[in-house]
Amino acid sequence: VTWKQLEVTTNTTASTKATVPLAKLRWRVKCARAGDDGTKLWSDWSHVATFNDLSPPEPPVQISVSKLTANFAGVEWSHVLNSKSHPKLVYKIFLAEREGAMQLMGVTKNNRFEVPGLKPQTMYRLSVHSESENGVSQRNPILRFTTKTEADGGGDTSPS
Repeated sequence: VTWKQLEVTTNTTASTKATVPLAKLRWRVKCARAGDDGTKLWSDWSHVATFNDLSPPEPPVQISVSKLTANFAGVEWSHVLNSKSHPKLVYKIFLAEREGAMQLMGVTKNNRFEVPGLKPQTMYRLSVHSESENGVSQRNPILRFTTKTEADGGGDTSPS
């Protein structure tokens, strides 16, 4: 490991701009005090400290309808890219009929969800959000799909 001196300060706090994810940063500090003759007396280096990744989880990707009928949709997605940084990760599923307001349908730890009770031949919008103790995913994709007719016709799915 190569250490880089970032700042010398007389304050008890310091700051820097990170050029890598916080989870990859490590730091240690030394303290100095003036000796009797005015020279600086340095302490030993502190133990190595780290940041936890405090960023919110990424949004789920590759959302698709795995099963579709007139009254039911099974939905699946890929786990978020930074899921290992979020041990308490859950997914919240939101659904809207046509252009209506999104409503929370449920919460799961899995990467699949079943939506029963849908209307035949109706267009729906569905969004899956990732949430952990560090926040909620942003820029969540919206999946649009249309349920089949009672006679089993139709049923296009198209992500947007």
